[in-house]
Amino acid sequence: MSTTFQPNERVNWQHESDRPDSAMVYGYGKGLPIPARVVKLGAKRVQIELKVRRLYVRNSLWDSKFKWVDATTLSPRVLPCAAFHEPMQHVHAGFVLTGWKHPNGRSQVFPNGTWYPAVDGFTCGAPCGTEEQAVRDALHSLLSGGYRTALVSAISVRKHWIATDQDKNGAGAAELPELKDRLVKVETAFPPVDPTCSHVT
Repeated sequence: MSTTFQPNERVNWQHESDRPDSAMVYGYGKGLPIPARVVKLGAKRVQIELKVRRLYVRNSLWDSKFKWVDATTLSPRVLPCAAFHEPMQHVHAGFVLTGWKHPNGRSQVFPNGTWYPAVDGFTCGAPCGTEEQAVRDALHSLLSGGYRTALVSAISVRKHWIATDQDKNGAGAAELPELKDRLVKVETAFPPVDPTCSHVT
């Protein structure tokens, strides 16, 4: 069999099923790629390991399930999966993507804690219910321009503090160099389509 996959490689399995409980079993929405790990290569198919939730058990752990699947249903997976106990960090184009947990702890909306996506330690984006989701959202924020917009906004706010004598103890002025360095890094890695939109000064 001709394949580029190797044992222990991270992959996504594109699974379609008419079973109504299929999405519940795998813990992902119907039609969404399911995180998996390559176990071994066969003559015609690939054996993968999946993590499956036990149905109707509160706070259940993930169990391993092994399946032989067609290689065409697999694609490389770059983001970590908590069910496989993978480190919750991803590096993309030199940017370290992680999740930051708010110290206030759990809430009714986020019983496992409130997480925020972070790019190089700078939080940006909406709150998440898991660290895994926060890492995924951090990548989206980096690639969609959300991280850049957050930096531009933070720089603008601090300049306003300084201009209006609201910069208490010079905190805003002290933070500006780092924020500008971050903006230079992101605009160098992902130049604006319209150069006139650059905020690097």
